[in-house]
This record gives sequence, structure tokens and C-alpha cells, in this order.
Amino acid sequence: MRRLGTGLVAILALTIAIVQPAAAVEQDLSPGTMIDWSEDQATTFTYGDITIALSFTGDEDYESEVTLTISAPGAQPQKIVEIGGGMAFGRIGVFAMDDSGADTVLFSVYSGGAHCCMQTSAITRTADGLVVESVGAIDGDLVEPFDVDGDGRIELVLYDDRFNYTFSAYAFSRPAQQIFKFRDGIMVDASREPQYAAFYRRQLEDLASGCGGAQGWLKPDCAGYLATAALLGEFDARFPAVKAAFDAGKGEADSGWEVISLCQDAECATTTDYDSFSEAIVIALTQWGYLDSEPAAKGESKDKLNSR
Repeated sequence: MRRLGTGLVAILALTIAIVQPAAAVEQDLSPGTMIDWSEDQATTFTYGDITIALSFTGDEDYESEVTLTISAPGAQPQKIVEIGGGMAFGRIGVFAMDDSGADTVLFSVYSGGAHCCMQTSAITRTADGLVVESVGAIDGDLVEPFDVDGDGRIELVLYDDRFNYTFSAYAFSRPAQQIFKFRDGIMVDASREPQYAAFYRRQLEDLASGCGGAQGWLKPDCAGYLATAALLGEFDARFPAVKAAFDAGKGEADSGWEVISLCQDAECATTTDYDSFSEAIVIALTQWGYLDSEPAAKGESKDKLNSR
């Protein structure tokens, strides 16, 4: 039998090493920090006695199915399955988000697509076990929770993407922002709670530049401005000036957005067109819960809100 040359042996050894799947890598999670993960890197994470394992199936050239399995002593393990675009990647972190004092794991998978999206879930360890909550699709590729009001509890601030493409193109939209927190593992919209008024006051000042300020009267800016005013309980005081400006023809619209189309059902199979911004914004904010006297969003599960 002929013996292989040392050079050929080295090539074979290198080839075998390349095609072998990478061994699972374990990484500790530090509280208060989101870190990146990807299919070809760490697949197991730990936080205290909690273990989080990721597994992958599918074609990395098209899409991958990502399965997260989270387990903790004394609790029934829970699984989350998401679809990622191409080779799967996303972010994961642990934050002090729940009012009960429990930590919440945030897990996101990048779905791919134009300026889109992190499919995000939250898992909280409660007295009743591990509670899994769907946060939904977060526009962009970053999920960055932070302490909005300085009380030591972390909130999730999300743009209300129903504003995108409604009053202008995506790039020029100025969506209102919503503040979410967790109570016993359930995600609730806390935007109207008084401790966040200072945050929304800053948002209102920023949006005012394009709603009667130096930039004039812009539809997308005024839409975000009036929604933010509604969260502060100031819609009735601020709407008349905006209505007067648009009714007098001072309002500006980007080309192609002179007419506002509003969805009439969850799938947006039916729409209604409005020439008047003043009329459309009142209807939109009412449909979306900003103008309700007893908003469904206040203190209830995000699942009870209109589709974001």
C-alpha cells in the first residue's frame, strides 16, 4: 500500500476540520446588556441557574429555523421558534424589567428584508414558572431597552410602526413612541403612566419643529406630535392650531402622500382614503387607541392592542 505524503495528509486533516460542525460554545449573560449571537458562534447561554440553548435547522442561503429552549430548576422548560433570514443571527440579553423584581430575558432573531426586523420574545421567571411573551417584530436590527424614568427598572421603548407609510414614506415618517414594561411576565403598554411624562415632553418638543416650528407643517411630524400630545393628555389643547394650519392649506405632504389611506381591518384588506389630514389624524388616533377616554392599551397585555 502506498503511503500518503505528509502534504496530502495535512490537506485532508484541514478539510475534515473545516466540514466538522463547530462545537457548542457556552457564554455567560451579564445583566443589563444585549449581546449579538449568530448561528456559527455561541449556542448556549447561562444566567445564574438559567440555561438557554439555541438550535438551528434550514438552509443558511435562504432561511433558518431558530429554536430557543430555556430551562431553570423547578420550572417547566419553554421553547420559542422563530424564522431567521439566511444564516441566523440576533441579540439576547437579561434585564431587570418586571415589576415583580424578576429578570426578563429578551431574545431576538433578525428576519431579514428591507429595514426590517427583529422578531423578539421575552421570557420572565415568575412564581408560576417561565412566562413567554411575544414582543413582536421590532423594526431595524437593534433592540436596546433602557431605564426611561430612572427607577432602576428597564423599559422597552418602541416606535409605533402604524405611522410608517401612513402619512409619508418610511424614511420621512415620525412615529410616536410607546413605552412597554412587564408585570408578572406579561408585557403591558405603560405609555400613559405619569412617571413617563418627562420623556414624552422631550419627544413633543422635538416633533414640534416639523409641526408649526422651523420646518413648517409636515404631515408625518404633526401625526407623531398629536399622538404624543394625546399620551400627555394634551390633544384637545394642541389639535386646533394644527387643524387650522392644514385647513388653511399650510400643511405640506411629500409627493405621493397627498391622500391618506387608513386600514379598516387588521389585514388591511380594506382601506378608506382621506384628503383632509385633520380628519384622517383624528380617525387614525382613535382607531389606534390614542384618543380613547379609557385606552385599551393602558395596563393591559400588548396582545389586546391593535396590531402594531
